[in-house]
Amino acid sequence: MRTMALIAADTFTACRRGAVLWVVLGLAAVGVTAVMVTVANVPRSLMAAAAGLVESGEIPELSIDPDAARRGEKADAAVGLDDETYALVMQDTARDATFRYVIGTGGMLLAILMGVFVNETRSARIQTVIARPIRRSHVALGQLAGGLGVVILGLAMMSLCHYAMTAAVGRVSCPRCFLAAAAILPNLLVAAAMAYALATATHVLVATGVAVLLSTSFTTLGSVTEYLSRAGVDGVIARAVGAAHAVLPRFLEVRRAGEDLLFGESLPGGYGVAIAVDVVYLVLFVAISCRVFGRREV
Repeated sequence: MRTMALIAADTFTACRRGAVLWVVLGLAAVGVTAVMVTVANVPRSLMAAAAGLVESGEIPELSIDPDAARRGEKADAAVGLDDETYALVMQDTARDATFRYVIGTGGMLLAILMGVFVNETRSARIQTVIARPIRRSHVALGQLAGGLGVVILGLAMMSLCHYAMTAAVGRVSCPRCFLAAAAILPNLLVAAAMAYALATATHVLVATGVAVLLSTSFTTLGSVTEYLSRAGVDGVIARAVGAAHAVLPRFLEVRRAGEDLLFGESLPGGYGVAIAVDVVYLVLFVAISCRVFGRREV
């Protein structure tokens, strides 16, 4: 255990000093600022024009998007509000958009890159450790623990930036920003462990691409499942999609739980099941990493 702790601490330090973490955090800070300022200051005339285009059919809604109806209702309602209430609605909309598209996406990207980065930089730093009479699985566990620690640190810093910009536009929501980030953390840990396992078994570029593709697919699968359910679609394909959604990580449900916490709502009923599935896949990817790392040359 002591060796694992030393490896985890060494990995955490190396990742914290690396350029990947700070580049992603820098891009996230720019994204948070841009989205918060832009969305919070959308003029009423532009919102009314957008709502009119959707209603006229010139800009069709994406029926597969489960949140399209909610956004349309918000746009229609916002047009008829007084100036003060309209400003509050747009500030809340900016907060939601920033969490979903910057914190959620940026956190997922950071998790995947950290999983790959840990694996890529490992060989040069632990040759002496590998030479000792210890299990290689302990090395993999220590490296992965250090990388996951950096993911948690990065998510906390993104949330701090989110909170600061939320306060800057007049909608202080602490500690909701941090509670929402904590709610989606299981998704990021699964993505990091998945990227680590892939990078252990294949080339880092392939691992990065596959990890991004799979993470996106998990979220999209939830949207497709909801769309098929709402539309009443039945058949072999619908049942296959439903079965896949039942056994694969439920990234969409976890992300929505974070959005609910952001606005002071309680956790949805399916959050516990989604977290349980995430935990199963986290353990699975860790086990695969240990297995593959124990058999390969380092």
